[in-house]
Amino acid sequence: MSKGDDYLLALLQTSGPSSLNSYGLRGSLAKALSSSDANANPTTAGIPTTMMTLLSDLLRIRGLPSALLVVGLGIMHFPAAVMAQDSFRIGVNENVPAMGPGKGNSDQLIETHRHLGLNSVRSVLLWQYIERQKGQHAVDSRLSAMDSYLLQARSKGIEPLLFLGYGNPLYDGGGFPKSAEAQDAFVRYASFLANRYKGAVKYYELWNEYDIWVARPGNPRGDAESYTSLLKKIYPALKAVDPGIVVLAGATSGVDLGFVVGMLKAGALASMDAVSVHPYVYPSSPEKALPLIDKLQTEVRRYSSGRDIPVYATEIGWMNVKGPKGSDEELVANYLARVFLLFPTRAFMKGVWWFDRIDDGPDPDQGAHHMGLYRHDHSEKPAISALQQIARMLDGYKPVSVQQQGRQIWVAKFSSTQGFLFAVWSETRDVQPRVTIETAHSAAMTARGICRDVSVTGDGTPSINTVITGAPLLLSTPADSITVKQ
Repeated sequence: MSKGDDYLLALLQTSGPSSLNSYGLRGSLAKALSSSDANANPTTAGIPTTMMTLLSDLLRIRGLPSALLVVGLGIMHFPAAVMAQDSFRIGVNENVPAMGPGKGNSDQLIETHRHLGLNSVRSVLLWQYIERQKGQHAVDSRLSAMDSYLLQARSKGIEPLLFLGYGNPLYDGGGFPKSAEAQDAFVRYASFLANRYKGAVKYYELWNEYDIWVARPGNPRGDAESYTSLLKKIYPALKAVDPGIVVLAGATSGVDLGFVVGMLKAGALASMDAVSVHPYVYPSSPEKALPLIDKLQTEVRRYSSGRDIPVYATEIGWMNVKGPKGSDEELVANYLARVFLLFPTRAFMKGVWWFDRIDDGPDPDQGAHHMGLYRHDHSEKPAISALQQIARMLDGYKPVSVQQQGRQIWVAKFSSTQGFLFAVWSETRDVQPRVTIETAHSAAMTARGICRDVSVTGDGTPSINTVITGAPLLLSTPADSITVKQ
């Protein structure tokens, strides 16, 4: 038998006959092992194509251990996230503790998140609050609302994402857990949460901006090597609790390519299912984030034998303040809509979590106090309407592509069984051209706006005339392409 045969037999042994029989694959495996395929793909080191087909089937099965694919003389690890493709995650960060008006219990939280049109929420149960005494882990009454939320949100259609952090005063002075004692204790904290929320929380992210710890005085910078050391311990511990858990790693402040490359060089790729990143570009427009995301994937592919690795933008947002880093509420609503139009067109992007749900405070001079969808008094900002409209749109259409057509004009394409939808907008406020938009094959189109009412000439025909602004214009049509003429 070939090396491929040996590895498939090992897979059979680790999966167990009952697992393979339940999926009707044991006979297929025997057939694959007994066959000899002279037309093996050279990129798979002589594994017969029948075996490759079987491996592909195995990779699609949830609940089996991670499959192994032989590449050259080595072994390529395919993480669980690659095996099962989830829908695109539309989320927010729940950055304020579950207490106070409008968020006093889990039912209110869930109702609020459903009102926003979300299918995911990112939050945290801090290590120092879970392990208040060495070796003792508990979710006490002070965390009861979030605890209840996490236990039931998934059953209500909202997929929770928990990031694991930060330091604990009981270990390493509350700083980055670098010592063996601190890292082992951190793993026990992570395992405690995974066991408590088994079946309720699928997504776990290691830390939050380890590259620059914003929650600690002085914003100390963490190093990729110690982060990866912790990741290599966290990953098997979480998978031991539930192989279906998806482990996100990185969570960098901005697109920190240096930190991510440091992780990859330290061997992080074998201990993660996806890369997470916080592609903040404020006060610039979201279009500036797209090439950064592309560069990140390019770097990751260098260490993954050319494979795309899932990427999650677990934080992104803009400040509603005056000053050089601020943007007004109307502009931020436009930016939110465009983030969710741009990012899904990258096939490797699997989700975006807006930062955050509600303003952290009322101080007009603190930008971080004004990044919510809700103001501090719980009144709604225009971005909420934009999010609701985009969530409904993405529920019915699949992303296809995005490109520029002419000066500052962007066109995103989406498809459905009923036809196509095109989103058209201008990147900057000072460029608002009057354009003529025409469809291919003389197909009619209808127009509607996000974040604004639209005024078009020729609505319902193959050619319309309108002004393009930073608020996206949506065009529904059976045509598979449009042309924007300035």
